[in-house]
Amino acid sequence: MKVLIITRHYLDEQLGGPNCSKAFVRALAEHYDDTTLIYPEHNDHNTNLYFLKSANIKLMPCYDKRSKLKKVIDMYRGKIHRFNTMAKSELKRCKYDIVFLDHSITAAGIIETATKHAGKVVTLHHNVESEYIKDNQQSILFRFPYNYFSLKAEKNAILMSNLNLTLTDDDANHFKKTYPSVADNICTMGMFLYDDIDNIELSNQDENVFVISGSLGSTQTETSILKFMDECYPVLNKVCQNNKLIITGRNPSERILSVCKKHDNISIIPNPVDIFAEIRKANYYIAPIHTGGGLKLRIMDGLRLGLPVIAHKVATRGYEPIIDEGWMYEYNDASSFEMALRKIMAKQDYSHKQVAQSFLLHFSFEAGKERLTNILIKKGI
Repeated sequence: MKVLIITRHYLDEQLGGPNCSKAFVRALAEHYDDTTLIYPEHNDHNTNLYFLKSANIKLMPCYDKRSKLKKVIDMYRGKIHRFNTMAKSELKRCKYDIVFLDHSITAAGIIETATKHAGKVVTLHHNVESEYIKDNQQSILFRFPYNYFSLKAEKNAILMSNLNLTLTDDDANHFKKTYPSVADNICTMGMFLYDDIDNIELSNQDENVFVISGSLGSTQTETSILKFMDECYPVLNKVCQNNKLIITGRNPSERILSVCKKHDNISIIPNPVDIFAEIRKANYYIAPIHTGGGLKLRIMDGLRLGLPVIAHKVATRGYEPIIDEGWMYEYNDASSFEMALRKIMAKQDYSHKQVAQSFLLHFSFEAGKERLTNILIKKGI
């Protein structure tokens, strides 16, 4: 099998989307013998693709040296990413058996050429695009064309791909309901780690220390944390009077800093050198994200270190096995948060090792690779 993978994420970023892409690319590279990867490259330095281990893969970095004006013009012409020219040229030059499009946006301007020149096309959907763009709007200059063409790309990807993969059952069910004619071509792959975990240091905290992590400058995270502080933080103080709360991640917004500095038991740790070291200081993980689709990947940081989780119902999508095993409790308002908090604190018969083992059983690289392989074999891809 001759395989081409096209991903839109910078593969050296430690963010949810890029980490998902790394796992997907590595699993495919280890499954197929003849694999080529088109990926975005920085103009000022090269991406370290260490996660690919010893996989035999041909690399095709794609630079973006367009001027700002050219990018604006391209956006309004439906070219919402940099890959059109390189991808089309490669698809016409070489006959690929399978083309994997990482993220539905990657399909924009490419999928027509892929379906014409390649044997089969598979698209991985990181989320439901309409849910994502609602909470992560582009600047006013790009908003209309980006929203229009990204939704068009998602629709084309679903209708024209031989197989559509999602990270959660909720996303899969949404697409099946919206596009019933291709429901059989939609499968849940789930999320998994891109790296191997060997002798990871787990949390050894047993006091009432809670942690929230994420990209603290993003609108979605900021809104969720502020809502949590307004509605659920008072409940946390009522139920657990001697608690400590750690909030850590990239570029906290001024609103988050302003609200949290009013409370002596809250520590803000911006841009940590080692985010795992900060999360490891806690005994419980809180995931307050209450908007958007897809799988909330930051929760994995807590689970892999052995922390049981309290999560907003929206953030629990994709983590059903962890809920079933009793290491995650969901809430959707202050009242249900109090119930979840009391349940998780009453659960004394566990160790951080048990939580981490449960997580690895379902979300390790090997577990995810096996799920993906089984889907591909079942679908004859």
